[in-house]
Amino acid sequence: MTSYPLREQRAAAGWTTPVSAETAALVADALDAYAPPPPAPPTKSPDSRFSLNAYMSGSAIYSLGRDGEISEVEAWAKSSLVANAAFDVLVRNNPQESYMQKRKSWVERDSREDG
Repeated sequence: MTSYPLREQRAAAGWTTPVSAETAALVADALDAYAPPPPAPPTKSPDSRFSLNAYMSGSAIYSLGRDGEISEVEAWAKSSLVANAAFDVLVRNNPQESYMQKRKSWVERDSREDG
């Protein structure tokens, strides 16, 4: 096997090695033979437009128990602005209760901190 120190030095330095169009085509064909086929696109059911992942999108308002843990989901909205309005109504109508508004794991508002 012939050694090419200049090519090895260039490769180690991250430099590219020019190849002919024919060689590039052979390499591309060889890579295609070893690459797995792409996965099939997911099939959509007719009612998929009605499915909703409330955790991934939107803002939820939770009522908190005496221990500060979430006890119930009171409201959910896709828009934080709408959820803020619902949060304000809940806090105003039930001042003795504690509420938390969250988007994913981020706490947007907490009635215990709003005062």
